[in-house]
Amino acid sequence: MFLELKQMSDEDMKKLMGIYAESNRENIAYFYPDCKDESDGLKKVEAGFADLLRLDLPLLDAV
Repeated sequence: MFLELKQMSDEDMKKLMGIYAESNRENIAYFYPDCKDESDGLKKVEAGFADLLRLDLPLLDAV
């Protein structure tokens, strides 16, 4: 079963980041190779992922 989300609350985003925690940690080295602080890198990766979901993906509906 698929659910279509039209909007995500901050709480929804926090839950989603928990699901993707391992992948987000792995993505630190890929997206921020010079980042020395893992927690700082994780915040950046999560922010980028959240921006993708909130800003970029809704544009696909217009195509």
